[in-house]
Amino acid sequence: MKVMKLNVEIPVSIYKEGNAYVAYAHDLDLATQGDSVEDAKRMFAEAADLFVEGCEEMGTLNDVLENLGWEKINNKWKPPEYIENSMERVRMPA
Repeated sequence: MKVMKLNVEIPVSIYKEGNAYVAYAHDLDLATQGDSVEDAKRMFAEAADLFVEGCEEMGTLNDVLENLGWEKINNKWKPPEYIENSMERVRMPA
């Protein structure tokens, strides 16, 4: 039996680290990088597909998503609710 796939949108943060652009999604605790913003996004999409496929093959997808705060509602996965992305001040040694 073929399993139906759903497209779910999750927030992905892109930031620069040295010469690389890093794409990170808290909802999957998954990061990747590329030589440009577009490359980082493309690499992230590929990594996310591989991550989900790997979890499915190992039979751990439900547990992994639940541990990351996802909820299964009416047999569909819902990511954690995105509230805000803000800048907060933290104290660091000089």
